[in-house]
Amino acid sequence: MKKNIIITSVMSAFLLGILFLTPLKTIFYKGKPVEKEVNLNIGLDKRYSLPVYANAKADVQITITKWHGKKSTLLWQKSLKDIQLSKNAGLEKVEAQFITIPTSEKKDRIVVRYLVSYKDKGSTVELAYYDDLPKNKEDATVEVII
Repeated sequence: MKKNIIITSVMSAFLLGILFLTPLKTIFYKGKPVEKEVNLNIGLDKRYSLPVYANAKADVQITITKWHGKKSTLLWQKSLKDIQLSKNAGLEKVEAQFITIPTSEKKDRIVVRYLVSYKDKGSTVELAYYDDLPKNKEDATVEVII
């Protein structure tokens, strides 16, 4: 009788272990560490060649943040100041930047945020843009259009 109880207990523990192995593995397994290549292309729209934008300038602040659950980590940050919109209108690349980011294979979410502040005749307008990078690719391109 004791032998049957022991065998049943061992078998049920084994089966429960198999059933719950995958969910427990996803909780404790942080994923394979990889490096993600991010290509930032910063450019201006062609409409800024209009006379309305003759004195307009823009500031751009770009941040790349890694989210692991609810915890965020700032990975990279860059600011571009006083970009003359009319002089650079239509340029596909004001600047290009390649960034290598250490991340976990599946757990981390990478977010690129760029805040554009337009300044003209004493007034300022700020617009924020967000871009999630795909998790399944090792490299990504983000077009930052001012």
